[in-house]
Amino acid sequence: MAGQQDRPGAVETGSENLVQRMERLPPGHPSSTYDEDGSRKPPVGRPADRELPLPDEQKPDADPAAPGSSSEDVSDRRFSDARNLTARESESPDAESQPDSRSWWEALPHFKEQWERHEQRWPQEARPQIDRSQDEPGSWRGDGDQYLTAEENLVAGHALERIRPIEEKVNAALHEIKAEVPGCDLVGLKFSLKGEERFKEKVSEEVRAKPDRSIAAVSDNMPDAVRYTFQFDREDYVDGYWSTLGCMEQHGYEMDFSRNSWGSSQYKGINTRWWTPSGQLFEVQFHTSESFEAKQLTHGAYERIRSPGATDEERGELYEFQSDVSAGVPIPADALTIPDYPKKEA
Repeated sequence: MAGQQDRPGAVETGSENLVQRMERLPPGHPSSTYDEDGSRKPPVGRPADRELPLPDEQKPDADPAAPGSSSEDVSDRRFSDARNLTARESESPDAESQPDSRSWWEALPHFKEQWERHEQRWPQEARPQIDRSQDEPGSWRGDGDQYLTAEENLVAGHALERIRPIEEKVNAALHEIKAEVPGCDLVGLKFSLKGEERFKEKVSEEVRAKPDRSIAAVSDNMPDAVRYTFQFDREDYVDGYWSTLGCMEQHGYEMDFSRNSWGSSQYKGINTRWWTPSGQLFEVQFHTSESFEAKQLTHGAYERIRSPGATDEERGELYEFQSDVSAGVPIPADALTIPDYPKKEA
């Protein structure tokens, strides 16, 4: 979630309650203040400092080259070696300390009510009518006042049209992978291709944030213009993750990025990015039913945190809400052993 760690003091409000919740977590829990042996972890400046980086939507600064194809043998050896190495290096939390799945689903109505109360407490002001009278012909302006010149709008529109048939091919391939991997499901399919308005909003925001990148580079390499989610039961999650990665490489896709956020207090799941053989970047998320539901429920909070109109006080409440929802999501056994890619330097 890009931007959440960029605002000093954004999570100070409500931090006392967050500390109290951490104290009640069982020893060994990723957000607990105690190690598995009962000893207190070294102190940190703020509770939020315990959080791992969250999945973001930022692209590499440099334009990545289209990947080459990889052989089946290299793919099988790469994922087999990584899996065996991380299984030796890491241990998962004690199963007895894991949140109960039934308890999380029973708490879901409370979380939904909590979000409704937040929306009532922090009503979103109606956006003023955008004045487009001075915009050049052929240009585009979003409801959030994002802007593309006529030339930029043309390039972005052509890029999205070029991506549409690629998404159809990816869709077909991922459904084949779903059939090949036991216990695998594809969820959230209505979000697989970003809508035109949201696509242009993100293109505009990225171009303004990184003016050194051309409009074509930004439009052609939007990581989540195409996005899919694989879902597994907890007992199948880790095996399903590794099997899916192997199948994706066998189908000609090459991993560009992976971030494991099962240890985060704000978000649970794994986000990956892949290259198609034709050089199109797309996103694949890996969830359980609980973590996917938590992600859907907290999406509004995520959007408001990124909004320039949110105050620090509201952001503090939003971070606390995300933490409340994520805290009870059961972590699949051995999920914390799955490494990031590229692997972070120690």
